[in-house]
Amino acid sequence: MATAAEQLSEEYRRLNPALEKVYVIPDIARVSAQNSYLFLLYREFLEGSIPGVLLESFSFLHPRIVWRRLRGEQSLLHHHWFEFHNLRTFLNVLWKLFWLSLYRLAGGKIVWTIHNRQPHQGNHPALNRRLRRLWARLPHKVHLHCPSAGRIAGPELGIAAEKFFVVAHPPYPARLLSREEARRQLQSAYPEIGLPESAPLLMMFGYIARYKGILATVELFRQLEGRGCLLIAGPVKWGNTEYGVALRQSATEDPRIVLIDRYIPENQVPLFLNSADYLVFNYEDILNSGGVVLAQSYRKPVIVPDMGCLQELSGEDVHKFSDQAGLRRILQGLLSPA
Repeated sequence: MATAAEQLSEEYRRLNPALEKVYVIPDIARVSAQNSYLFLLYREFLEGSIPGVLLESFSFLHPRIVWRRLRGEQSLLHHHWFEFHNLRTFLNVLWKLFWLSLYRLAGGKIVWTIHNRQPHQGNHPALNRRLRRLWARLPHKVHLHCPSAGRIAGPELGIAAEKFFVVAHPPYPARLLSREEARRQLQSAYPEIGLPESAPLLMMFGYIARYKGILATVELFRQLEGRGCLLIAGPVKWGNTEYGVALRQSATEDPRIVLIDRYIPENQVPLFLNSADYLVFNYEDILNSGGVVLAQSYRKPVIVPDMGCLQELSGEDVHKFSDQAGLRRILQGLLSPA
């Protein structure tokens, strides 16, 4: 089966058979320090395994791409994400719109990956929606991670179905350990956790943000009876400070809930993922979830809302819910009797 990079290369070649250069926004090295998705997607380009194509990535769009295109460079630009939160990021969006419009007029091809239905931060939602519809006119092709994403995002953004192509989120490399060994090492690194010996360990892993519904899950878990542990691990995401404070306060009111609200070093991620019995995701709104891909890369059962690309998941290790009452039933069924 073709890798994600090979599938991307095929799509790029359809747009420009003479392709020599791929520009990627944002900067892969900078983003991969917090989220390795871009590195996984483009690894083979970066390693030179895709012959005849050079790759350059940056976060601030350089006008020289237009000049290079006018001089005959056979290039393509692939942009990931689209949102703004404040005046600085709003001006950055206008800058990109201007130069990408000129790049397209000069014959450059543009691809856009839709990661979210709407920005997770929730700042200026109406203006974000208008600008996203304007932005959606620029790309020649739009990259999705699953067919469902097109059915959801297409009508909202005014994108015709023929502009979409699907390349799934690449799996994460997983360092697999036995549950027992992972828990031994995790308990040694984080003595405050107090892992249950026989009761199930449910986990919510990754950045703490309002759209993930972590606080709602904690408050729901506190209402349930039985033995088990809900472990929440990850730093509070920028712009969610008050949410993090409320989460910390709620979590301290039940000894079965453990909160480690700080950065988890990369070498300790396998300790958490291998220790879990189930990974819980309670997104308020989601189109794609790298967290679910990470959990499945570690062969862990997942509990997910029936929305976005998660609708397409199936199998005995996938537990779906359509509302909070459904999530409550799943969690209660997993907890051991008191």
